[in-house]
Amino acid sequence: MGGGGYGSGGGGGGGAGGGSWEEGDAMAAAFGAGGMAVPAGGGGGMAGVVAAAAAGTAAAAAGPTPGAVDYPSAAMTLKNMFDPSQMAGENWWMEIGEDVRDECSRHGEVLHMHVDVRSQGFVYVKFDTAAAAASARQTLNMRWFAGRLITCDFTPVEQYDNQFQL
Repeated sequence: MGGGGYGSGGGGGGGAGGGSWEEGDAMAAAFGAGGMAVPAGGGGGMAGVVAAAAAGTAAAAAGPTPGAVDYPSAAMTLKNMFDPSQMAGENWWMEIGEDVRDECSRHGEVLHMHVDVRSQGFVYVKFDTAAAAASARQTLNMRWFAGRLITCDFTPVEQYDNQFQL
């Protein structure tokens, strides 16, 4: 797996690829955090808004991560966080990692994190407890980030540790 991994320390830098967590509904997500511009490829008028929201929903609803579990685990995978083909700058993944770490740290201690730059937007996060991961999932699942609908799947800790050789 390529990309940036973070241990308990933070990363630095930043690039032109970061986003922002958006509270709001599908209309706010379709228009984006920066104003009232219809996303590229969305067409005009309400049809464009509906198409953009549907595209974000379809991308996020690609199904569970292989090995995902329905019960709380201290590890989870955030999906649809970014499109690598649209990222610019040398260290764009670091900015996304910082945003995810900041948001996830509100729920508990983040022990490890990995932004998979070769994926279609996967960010892996391991917390100190399953309760912290469950709290983060409750807040982040089906939430918008930089105009993209995010989903979260729990991952068994043993599988997570094996994947990242922890």
